[in-house]
Amino acid sequence: MTTGGASLAAARGAGSEAAAAPASGRAPAALHAGAGGAIGAIDAGGATGATGAIGACGATGATGATGAGGAIGATGARGATGATDAVVAPPRAGTTGPAAAAAAVAPGPAAAPRATPPANAPAAYVLGGGVAGLTAAFGLADRGYRTTLLESRGWLGGRAFSSFDKAAERHLDNGPHAMLGCYRSTRALLRRLGTEGLFQQDRALAMAYRAPGGRTLWLRLSRLPVPLALPLALCTFGMPWGARLRALWGMAMSLLPTAKHRTLAAWLARHRQTGAPDAHLWRPLCRAIMNVEPEQCAAADFLATLREAFTGSAARAAFWLPTRPWGEVFGDPAPQALAAAGVAVRCGARVHALELAAGAGVAAAAAEAAAAAARSALPTAAAATASTRATTTATAAPPSSSAPASASLAAASMASATAAAGDGARAAAPAATSASAESSPAATSLAVGARGAQPAATRRDGGDARAVAAIVLADGERIVLRPGDIVVSALPWFALRAALPSLPEPLGRLEGSPIVSAYVTLAPTAPPLPDDGPVVALVDGAPFHFVLRTPGGDPRQCALLSGGDRSLDGQTVDAIAGRALAQLAAYVPEAALAGATVRVRKEQRATFVAAVGSDAARPAPGRLPDGPANLFVCGDWTDTGLPATLEGAARSAECAVAALAPPHG
Repeated sequence: MTTGGASLAAARGAGSEAAAAPASGRAPAALHAGAGGAIGAIDAGGATGATGAIGACGATGATGATGAGGAIGATGARGATGATDAVVAPPRAGTTGPAAAAAAVAPGPAAAPRATPPANAPAAYVLGGGVAGLTAAFGLADRGYRTTLLESRGWLGGRAFSSFDKAAERHLDNGPHAMLGCYRSTRALLRRLGTEGLFQQDRALAMAYRAPGGRTLWLRLSRLPVPLALPLALCTFGMPWGARLRALWGMAMSLLPTAKHRTLAAWLARHRQTGAPDAHLWRPLCRAIMNVEPEQCAAADFLATLREAFTGSAARAAFWLPTRPWGEVFGDPAPQALAAAGVAVRCGARVHALELAAGAGVAAAAAEAAAAAARSALPTAAAATASTRATTTATAAPPSSSAPASASLAAASMASATAAAGDGARAAAPAATSASAESSPAATSLAVGARGAQPAATRRDGGDARAVAAIVLADGERIVLRPGDIVVSALPWFALRAALPSLPEPLGRLEGSPIVSAYVTLAPTAPPLPDDGPVVALVDGAPFHFVLRTPGGDPRQCALLSGGDRSLDGQTVDAIAGRALAQLAAYVPEAALAGATVRVRKEQRATFVAAVGSDAARPAPGRLPDGPANLFVCGDWTDTGLPATLEGAARSAECAVAALAPPHG
């Protein structure tokens, strides 16, 4: 459970699913794992998950297996019995909630309609429609850029999305997410969308811990500032007194800086936190925040996140838990809010490559070449009309593999696209692109494709003398940039490197960590599950680490979450569902599991691993020091001071936009 990013993929219209009977009976095993991640750890900023949005513009993500017995491999391996890559479908019309909460939730004050930037204002292209992309798009529009958001899938929201599960007859999240009160940037985005009120906003941290056999412990903080409340809470926590004193010492030591080369496991051993403090306190926190075990992550990153939440008021460390599916929080209200801000939205626009060019005026030359090619492919009357424009614009249809977007999203996208006409020179069709590349010497020599980019020339200021000249979509469309236009990538690390292989090393060379969610529904006649609160840590739990409940939701439903556990790689859906029910029975023996069903979702690269040394692969949000001159990056994987979390994603976009000067039209 990433509190915030990161970040388990399912086709939004169909859902990745598994129905399983508990002790007896075998239900069909079918998992449609698509691109798009979920935040599994308790986002101290997930994700998610905070946080690596798989499927955003060119990433293959966790390819799931279909068919009974199909295995989900560590890299989306095909199942043994006819597994196939699943295509992520967009949401159905009238997606989530009564009257689709997008209409029920009024946009915030900041979402009032804005004046359209002048036609000669520079354009900004945001790649990816997750939390970072949404934050960046709003910020760029506010600064006066003619902003277009390109999203590969049929909906917005990144890894924090929901899909309708036919068997469960309800919308299931792509993975459980939790926020903390200290998520100031994420909360600012929620206010922009008008959905900050869709959360149970606790005033102080309260969390239950269950051990095998059902023993339950509680860590409850008072409303005093956390540095005062946490020691008092640890004194009453149900560990032996010696373990409590060691835990207090460890919390005191967490306020001090530590060496960057030290893993969290080494830090715990150094400060005598092994045994009960590790099992009850540190390891659950690490799994929630980092989505890996303490042996795999850098102590410095974990402790920095802990200090972010635990050194202020009680409310900063308290959970914020959604009372509605995540699709209603981000994806459903986003199109209307973006349109009101003047942002053009194009869903189904998967980025295939970023073409680079060198030298002043190159973008203008490439744009003119593309415009000439497009005019030559049009009928005479249309060409005459097009020749009156400095740029040509044609919105290509989404790839044929993508299903139509929801009615509300399509309408908002159409309105936005109309307002943004003239955003760069776009080839009318793949045929026009070919004509441009083959018949125009200027375009051939100047546009350096991402698949065969030459070594970068370096300016005196350390930057790359090249610039992004065109954005190439998966259907062959080329969006040609004009001088002054910029590209803001909110893609996950692996998708950006796929689109731009010349990305300076070692940027983006990060390892991914999976999240698996098992949604359990008891039989209608079963008694409700015990009310341990919305977040329960499973002490020494494996492969699942947390049990989560929706505040105010059905008391016979819960979700088991596994973060970073590789033992589920390659297992069938039936096997995963069986392990989920067996572990639930061990930790909640009073649960009546006869007739229970399980729906499974999995994301292979839900978050990145903040391992020792990974900071070298995480650039600061904004302009890459040795990257293209007009390319800016953001996302939870950039160097935000946080791991893969929703808050890290939002803050990275704020930082990237803040570094830009207002455009001069």
